[in-house]
Amino acid sequence: MEMKLKIKVLIILAGVMVICAALAHGLQRFIIMPSFLELERRQALQDSKRAVFAIRSEINYLDALCHDWAAWDDTYAFVDAPYDEYRDSNLGSPTFVDNRINMIYICDLNGRVVWGHVRDLHTNRPMTLPEFPADQLPPDHPALTQLDND
Repeated sequence: MEMKLKIKVLIILAGVMVICAALAHGLQRFIIMPSFLELERRQALQDSKRAVFAIRSEINYLDALCHDWAAWDDTYAFVDAPYDEYRDSNLGSPTFVDNRINMIYICDLNGRVVWGHVRDLHTNRPMTLPEFPADQLPPDHPALTQLDND
């Protein structure tokens, strides 16, 4: 039985298409995809390094800010006996905005909160954080346990 020319052409075209599809799949799976995954891995690693650097920069900024305030004689006096002049001149809304911080807590060494405030910088509204109670930080609070590491 002789095949018609039309059927032979269709079989050959189908075979060529299957071979092309197999080659394209193999090329994508074994050459392009591994290269793409390696590129994504390197990009993710670079992005995570950038994020770690940004976080460390913020930590360094906050550390310097906290050490500056902690070493200030007026802050010591405020912790011993809170007074309105210190509060009015140092703990107002501009302090939060100028320093780009959402929270200021001034505590004594026992964790008693002398003054504490959390503020949303975008709306300028007060906020509450359950981790920072208004009167006393628990003895195992991370803000207090860091005192041992300094």
